[in-house]
Amino acid sequence: MKQVKKQRELVFVLVFVLLLAGILLISFKPEFTGNVIGDGILDEGEQCDGGLGCVEGVCGAGFVPTEPLSLDCSKVPVCGDSVLDTGEVCDDGNVADNDGCSSVCAVEPPVCGDGFIWGDEVCDGNINVLCNTANGYAGVQNCSSGCIWEECITTLSCGDTILNGNEACEGSDFGTHTCVEQGFTTGSLTCNSDCTLNTGACTTCTEDWSCPQWDTIECVDGTETRTCTDVNDCGTTTSKPSESQDCSAETISAETSAGEEETDTSITTQTTQEPPAGPATCSPAWQCNEWSECVDETQARECFDAGNCGTEEGRPAASQACVPLETCFDGIKNQDERGVDCGGVCEKRCSVFTIVGSAVTGTFDTSKKFVLEKVFANKTINLVVLGVLVAGIIGFLAFKFLSKRKK
Repeated sequence: MKQVKKQRELVFVLVFVLLLAGILLISFKPEFTGNVIGDGILDEGEQCDGGLGCVEGVCGAGFVPTEPLSLDCSKVPVCGDSVLDTGEVCDDGNVADNDGCSSVCAVEPPVCGDGFIWGDEVCDGNINVLCNTANGYAGVQNCSSGCIWEECITTLSCGDTILNGNEACEGSDFGTHTCVEQGFTTGSLTCNSDCTLNTGACTTCTEDWSCPQWDTIECVDGTETRTCTDVNDCGTTTSKPSESQDCSAETISAETSAGEEETDTSITTQTTQEPPAGPATCSPAWQCNEWSECVDETQARECFDAGNCGTEEGRPAASQACVPLETCFDGIKNQDERGVDCGGVCEKRCSVFTIVGSAVTGTFDTSKKFVLEKVFANKTINLVVLGVLVAGIIGFLAFKFLSKRKK
């Protein structure tokens, strides 16, 4: 009996200690974490917390606290670092004067010769660029002391035996130019002293063709062939008559006089045959079933060709990504369900055990997160818990002592 009584007393004391510890822990708000550096919360005494330029709660070298204080620090403005900071009008990466941006990062008045193009200046410094003269010759242009471009200087000219610039010719070099290109039919070009074309030797020739009449030509293997000659020997064939014709059928021809273009008024009787048909083509007619349910974020379907063309051309996709819908059969407590797949929008009613189980699971998860993230990470709460445990032990010993005195 004494052993049972002692066990009861021990259980009573332990329950009392645990109850007291629970009450004290609940009384502390979860958001109370004390002054923890790096927790993303600006606590008392911290200049910053985890932001730009922040080192262990204070602003590091080259940084100052912001006004008002924030998680980040403000960078200390430094003239000459190529970064336009607050209060700087310019920052050219140096602290030299007379270069457009002063040593205190202020804009300087424009000065021709400072190497920077300001205001009405089109150039500045000992520089040059490529250019073309009015005649199209390539040259070089220098920047003058007044910060404007000088005249384009070139070493090329007409008569240097090189076809360049706007020259149409150079000596015997006419490029792609010919008498025909200039609108004549024959002749030779010459080059003027200013490198322009001279078409004085170009001529226009009128073709004068002479051909035997068709009725004097023998039909050989269904074809009549003759030879036509240009009397003026122009060297062109623009109006040259036909030198062959089909004579397989009875033909009546009316021919123009020699030297004039012929007009063929022949009447030919022949049988016309349709060209053979080309190979038949097949156009796929794809048909697909409905998409399947979303499983592992993927839907699938089957597609077949109603035309049975035996090709994969134009075949629709057989699978696609998807987002699972929240349902009353997914084994997850979501939507406004009171338990897993029951209550709320679900027709299935939740049993008492289901609701309690969901509540206990949620409470356990919340408590676990609170203990790991708040209690064990907070020195103040750790001290309180330790104090409760010590007080409980002292209370237990006192209780035992008093119990013995009563005996």
